[in-house]
Parts: sequence; structure tokens; C-alpha cells
Amino acid sequence: MKMLIPYVRALKTLVFTRLGKIGWVILCVGLSASLTSCMPEPTNQSKGTIRVSIVPDQEPDIIRERVKNFMAYLEKETGYKFEVIVPTEYQQTLVMFLQKNVDMAWFGGYTFVKASQMGNAVPLISRAADAEFKSVVIVRSDSPYTTLFDLKDKRFSFGSRLSTSAHLMPRAFFKRVQIEPESFFSQVEYSGAHDKTVEWVNNGKIDAGVLNPLVLQSMHLDGRIDPTKIRVIWRSPSYQDYVWAVQPTMGEDLINKIRDAFLKLSYSNEKDKQLLNDMSAHHYVPVGNADFSVLSQIIDELDM
Repeated sequence: MKMLIPYVRALKTLVFTRLGKIGWVILCVGLSASLTSCMPEPTNQSKGTIRVSIVPDQEPDIIRERVKNFMAYLEKETGYKFEVIVPTEYQQTLVMFLQKNVDMAWFGGYTFVKASQMGNAVPLISRAADAEFKSVVIVRSDSPYTTLFDLKDKRFSFGSRLSTSAHLMPRAFFKRVQIEPESFFSQVEYSGAHDKTVEWVNNGKIDAGVLNPLVLQSMHLDGRIDPTKIRVIWRSPSYQDYVWAVQPTMGEDLINKIRDAFLKLSYSNEKDKQLLNDMSAHHYVPVGNADFSVLSQIIDELDM
């Protein structure tokens, strides 16, 4: 094993030089998935437990509290226990899925595309809003900025490098208007999560940031941010984003039970409405791989 260390270091240097941090992460995920592909399939499903990983687009504790009642609802509808795992970084959600340490995951669009390409993830269901998702750029309300171009030579933050709404799609849309972040802004940061970006803008660490508008809305509703302190200056065109996906080995009967549980929720029912609000949803719709074809093309175009 020690003899391999110099070769691993050399490989890491090469990958970082050519592809950057994301290239190294994806390579490690691929190697890890390959090494574990010969291991037995998880048996938790047969024991009545479905392990669920959720992409950490906010603080993990906030996400756990947010999904607690919804998981209880899924347990009641399917007869299975749902065990929730919220990692601290986006790529961990992908790694856990590829290593078959979880049976089901809530992915952002980018991480789903990678899970589909590398692990045959099966798309199950999305919020209706996910079919026409948008990113927003925010600034402090007391700042003078009103357009993207006012941010020339200012400090800017994306969210996670693997975030669809807080990195991939904004970068693609910026490119269309000849904005190359690394040369346009004086400083480019990656906060790691949508709520962290809001905090950074609010406390003046950065001048502007891009994020998921549903997270901003939820922060307004639960009091984490005063809505008068933050202003939106740009909204992106729409695109496909978040999705619930399952392992390809999950049985069709169980897949149908889970999908039906999502689809039967109605916003006109007060009890269902609260569950849907917890998930920033109005209603759910079935999705397939074809819904993510445009997103896959954009990933290829950005060489990510």
C-alpha cells in the first residue's frame, strides 16, 4: 500500500491541474464505486428500512427538522421505516449513493445527473417548481447594485461547487452574457450552502451571491433573515433541478408505493399542505431521465 502513495499523489496533481477539485472528487467517487461494486447489496430494504440521503443545501440540522414530519408520512404510507442521513458536503450524497450506502436520495440536478451516469440512479419524483427552477442573485438592500453588471470588480459567492442552482446554472447563464466569474468579480467564493450565502451577503463578507430562491423564502418565513435586509437583483431563466431518486435495485412495487405517497398529497388538504410547505412544495410530479437531458448537455458544455 505504501508503494502506491507516490502514484496516488502524482495522479491527484495531474487531475487537479487538468480538471480542478471537482475532477478529483468525481474520479475518487468513480474509483470508490468500482471498488465496492463487488460487495453484496444492502439488506436494509428487506429489513423494512429505507436509508435516505439529502443533499445539504442548508445546515444539516435545519434539513433534518424540515423533513422529519414528511418522513413520518412516508413511513405511514409505505409501511417502511425511513432513516435520514444528511451529510455535510454535496459530494458525500453522491458517494453514499454510488457506494449503495443509501437506498434513496434527494439530489440537486447536477448530482442527480452524475448519480445517473455513474450509478444508474432512477429518477422518481420532483416538486412541480423543480421543472421551472430559477437561481437568484442577491445583495444587501442598502447596496447600490441593481444589475449583474453593477457587480464588476465586487466580491461574489456561489454556493457548493456541486450545486445546480448556486453554481452550475448561474455559471452557464453568466457565460451567455460574457461574464467570466473569475475575471469579472474581484473575488469568487464558495459558501457551501444556500443559507450560508445569505448570511455572507447579510453580514457584508461578500457583496453579492447566487442561490436557490426557495431557501431564501424559507429563511424569510422562519425568521432567519429579515426580508427587508436582502434584495434580489437578477433571476435566471428556468431549468430542471431537484429530484428524488432511488437505487436501480429497488423493487417496482416499492417504487410505486413511494411515488404514490408523494402524488396523493393535495395542497387543498390542510394536513397535506403543512407537509408540502415543509418541503417548499405545492405538489409533486413524476419525472424521468429525459427531463434532465438539457441539464446534461449544459454540464458537458461547461466541461464539468
